[in-house]
Amino acid sequence: MRVRLRPTQLGAKGLLLLLALIAAFLATNYNNLFFLLIVFCTTVGGLGLCWTWGNLRGVTLLRLDAPPGPAGEARALGLELGGRRPRAVSVALLVDGEVVEVGDRLGFGSAEPAPLLPPRPRALAQITAVRLTSRFPFGLFRARLDLPVAAELVTHPAPAANHHGHRRAAHTATDDDDGDQPLPQGRRGSAVAGLRPFRSGDSFGDMHWKATARRGVPIVREREPEGDLRCDLVLDRRCPEQRFERALSRLMRDLAALRGSGRSLVVHSQGGGFVARDDRKSELAAQRWLAATTSLPAAAAPPPHVSGAERLPRSGHGGRHG
Repeated sequence: MRVRLRPTQLGAKGLLLLLALIAAFLATNYNNLFFLLIVFCTTVGGLGLCWTWGNLRGVTLLRLDAPPGPAGEARALGLELGGRRPRAVSVALLVDGEVVEVGDRLGFGSAEPAPLLPPRPRALAQITAVRLTSRFPFGLFRARLDLPVAAELVTHPAPAANHHGHRRAAHTATDDDDGDQPLPQGRRGSAVAGLRPFRSGDSFGDMHWKATARRGVPIVREREPEGDLRCDLVLDRRCPEQRFERALSRLMRDLAALRGSGRSLVVHSQGGGFVARDDRKSELAAQRWLAATTSLPAAAAPPPHVSGAERLPRSGHGGRHG
């Protein structure tokens, strides 16, 4: 990886000063004075050139951790450099060809704060390089080093806020209240783990009548406890951008509500969807999908029909399929 050098504005002015001193040395009788000034400027410039270049020479990238984050919020990055430790370095990321500044004059010491990625809009972007820039020590030259990296930058929707019962007084036919709706409790699956005696609170729909007749006591089917409580949602991407973003925020809040619940969330939409469970891997996949999805024109195909599933965005005409 090659360190690129170029003079700064101050360095260009210093070069003009050096040229002026050389011209004065040749045109006047004060040779000794101008000679000393020329030697001084040349020495300072040469030292600055070597020092600025050497500050980034041999630097390598060991780790870049860009965690997923909500749109509109800053987030800390995990950045670890190897080789020599640079001083007073500005750090930027090349994100889809755009230069995004994340740190200014970092020294990468033990007490240095982590680089901070500024707030970004919802998107799934690619980080192609970490760019280090240094003007250390005199500011006469600027050294730049691009460290290649292949990483995704996931900026998912900010989760909708819970309003706990607060509702607007009136709705029109086109008003939606996606942000206020809680995650449905889900429905039990059909997988049967076995049979057991009836207990208080069991559903009569789970009664196994043949086993009950054989044994003379009420017997019920016991369902699989894990993975059967699932909620199906249908996201219709054919809607205005503002309502679409509000629906994605609602989905992001529902995704966060899965943690520790043992439930799963299945989202159906045009071109696919996602299944999120109470685990980090499926949550990351869902965040990635929510970051990348876009709205569709009104003439696009409808989403798949799922019986009994809630439909987003909601409207005054109701939010259920079928």
